[in-house]
Amino acid sequence: MYTESKIKKLVYRNYFEFCAPFLQVSTSSRASEASSSASRSSSRAKRPKPFVMFTGYDSAQAKKTVSDLGGALTESSKDCTVLVTDKVRRTAKFLCMAAKGVPIVGPAWLKNSKDAGSFQGMWECK
Repeated sequence: MYTESKIKKLVYRNYFEFCAPFLQVSTSSRASEASSSASRSSSRAKRPKPFVMFTGYDSAQAKKTVSDLGGALTESSKDCTVLVTDKVRRTAKFLCMAAKGVPIVGPAWLKNSKDAGSFQGMWECK
């Protein structure tokens, strides 16, 4: 019989084995990110095209909104820059994106972006 602590160890070990390839960032990419962020002006620059992934929320209208606004749909954890879900679920996608620090947003972000005609800031959505 498994004890609670043994179960937790198994879950954490399997989680990190699954997510480890997605969490690795080379030091050269960190250096290039730092230099590019230093060269940006304080004004809002044009945002890069988001790569949107859905988990537990499947809406054809939402996917159409992403395409209409110039974003791309992805199922790859490596490419994802925004995760859309309608509630917190303990899925592999959700856990990996949380571990990577990828913004996790709700359908309201897509609605606000559609109303504005362009993707809005993921951290400013209410």
